[in-house]
Amino acid sequence: MCGTGYTPIFLRMDSDKRLAEYIRKKSGDNSDSTLLSDLKILDDASGVLTLDMIINREIDIAAKKFNSIYDNIRIVKKTENSTASERSDPDTEWNKLEMFKRESSKASAYRSENAKEIYTRLARQYGAELTDKINSLTGTEGKLFSDSGSEWKMRLSDSEFISTARDDGFAYDVIAAEHRRWCMFMISIGWKCGEKKLLLKQNPCILPQNKLEELHPEMVKYDIMPLLMVQKDREKENIKNG
Repeated sequence: MCGTGYTPIFLRMDSDKRLAEYIRKKSGDNSDSTLLSDLKILDDASGVLTLDMIINREIDIAAKKFNSIYDNIRIVKKTENSTASERSDPDTEWNKLEMFKRESSKASAYRSENAKEIYTRLARQYGAELTDKINSLTGTEGKLFSDSGSEWKMRLSDSEFISTARDDGFAYDVIAAEHRRWCMFMISIGWKCGEKKLLLKQNPCILPQNKLEELHPEMVKYDIMPLLMVQKDREKENIKNG
C-alpha cells in the first residue's frame, strides 16, 4: 500500500506511447496532480509474468517458437560474414513484443497441424521428396536461406528471393498460401490494410500476394516461416529417434 492508502497500478503501454508520456508528466515530482501519482509505466516488461505464460497454452508456445525463429533470420550481404548472436529466452522476447507482432506470430502459429503432410504432398506434385526440397531451399547450402544450425542467413536481395522462389514453384506455393492464410487470420480478428497504426488495427502488409511483392517485397521472405518450422521439427525428430 502507498502512503495515500491506494494500491499502486502498473501499466504496460504497447499501443500508444503518448498516453505513457502524459501519465509520466502528470505523475512527475513537479506535478501537483495526485490522481496519477500511483500509476507507473513499464517500459521493459521482460520480467512480467503474464496470464498466457501461466496457462501455457499450446498456441502461445507455438507463437513464441515462431517469433524466436523470426528473430533469428539474419539478412547479410553476399560478401559479409555473420556470427550468431546470443538468443534471448523466448518468454522474454515474447513479453517485449507490441500487440501487432504478438497477434501476427499467433496468426503464423495457427498453421494446420497437418502442415508436414500438406508440404509432403505438395513437394511430390513437383516430383520431389519434402526432405530434399527443404535441404535445397533452407539447408546448409539452401537457395533461399543457408542454415548454420543456430541461425538462417539470406544472401539474396528481396527481388532475387522472390524470383528464386517463383522459379522453384514449390517454395512460391508455400509462401503464397501462408501469406493468404495469415491475412485471413488477421482480418478475422479485426485488422485491416492501411498505414501502420496499432490503435486502428491497421497494417500495410494485409494485401494480396502480388501487391505485397510490389509494395513491400522485403516482407515476402517471412512467409516461408512454416517451412522453417517443419525443418526444425524434423531435425528434432531425427535426434529423438537416433
